[in-house]
Amino acid sequence: MKYIVCAHKIFNENAECLSQKINVPITSTIDAKAGDVYIIFGAHVIADKLLMLQRDVKVGYIILNSEPENNMYLKNKYYISLIKSNPVFCYDKPSGDHLKKEFGIDCFSSFFFEFMKIEKEIP
Repeated sequence: MKYIVCAHKIFNENAECLSQKINVPITSTIDAKAGDVYIIFGAHVIADKLLMLQRDVKVGYIILNSEPENNMYLKNKYYISLIKSNPVFCYDKPSGDHLKKEFGIDCFSSFFFEFMKIEKEIP
C-alpha cells in the first residue's frame, strides 16, 4: 500500500492536496507492513523513528525535503541518514544543490507546496 504521512501540522494542507491529486490516503499512524511505501512531509521531525521502522520492517519512503541549506535539521545525523537512503524530492533548487554538494545526495526532482483553493472571499 501507499500512504502519505504528515509529520508536522504545518504540512497538513499540503498533504491533503497531494492526497486528493494522486488518490493516496493520508495516515497519522504508521502501521507498516513490508512493502508499504510512505510519502513523507516533515520527515526531519521523526527521522529517528522512520529509520528504525525501515530497519525493522522493509518499507519504502519518498522524502519531501522542505529544509533549506544551513537549517538545523541538516545537521541531524538521523535525517541525513534517512535522506541518503531514500528517494528525495526538494522544494527548491538551492536546497537540492546543497544536498548534492554537502552530502552527495541526488534529488530525484522538485516539488512545490500546493494549497487549497478558497472558493469564497474572506471579508
